[in-house]
Amino acid sequence: MASYLAMADVLVSPRAYGGNLPLKVFDYLAAGRPIVATDIPTHRTVLAEDRAVLVAPRTDAIAEGILSVLADPERAQRLGTAARRYAQTHLGWNRFVGSIEALYAEVERHAGVARS
Repeated sequence: MASYLAMADVLVSPRAYGGNLPLKVFDYLAAGRPIVATDIPTHRTVLAEDRAVLVAPRTDAIAEGILSVLADPERAQRLGTAARRYAQTHLGWNRFVGSIEALYAEVERHAGVARS
């Protein structure tokens, strides 16, 4: 999938609503390509203006967002670089391992309290 995403000029997540973040957004961040997404709470959990173009959940706004990225290659590059940096820092394997280690530490801490 990564090779297909790398070929894209813009990656788009056009959701009008929803309580869960589409998993493709994580792949989009890691791809290092500019992202245009609708400005809804679920997208806001990992997307911000420094790493994506966030637009109203309307077709005209999505089209304008895509065109704005295509018209400004320097901005597209900045957004893609920031997205990849965010993914590497917050979403990669090392982050996952750190989360699991923290979970085990929490369980051990509670187990130690229960034995006292």
